[in-house]
Amino acid sequence: WNTKGETASLKNACRQYGVTEEQARKAELPCQYRSLYGNSYAVVKLSDMAALKAKLQKEAKEAAKQKLIDELGEDGYAKKMAALKAAKMKEQADLKA
Repeated sequence: WNTKGETASLKNACRQYGVTEEQARKAELPCQYRSLYGNSYAVVKLSDMAALKAKLQKEAKEAAKQKLIDELGEDGYAKKMAALKAAKMKEQADLKA
């Protein structure tokens, strides 16, 4: 907790990783409370915040996938992903040429 650069205030860590304070509090990240001139603030480890962001991104990706499956069905989703993959590979081939 005392290593320089390993921790940040909750507010700054949320700003740095693009996570809301509400999401961080809901995840119940381990934190310490410090105070400056009588004003207390939460301090979190940046590694914990990075793990939270990765978890939230994974959940968002899964939710988007499930939404597409609900809209298109399993077969439609597979076709769409195959078409996107083919388009991406073609784009990469065009960039190399």
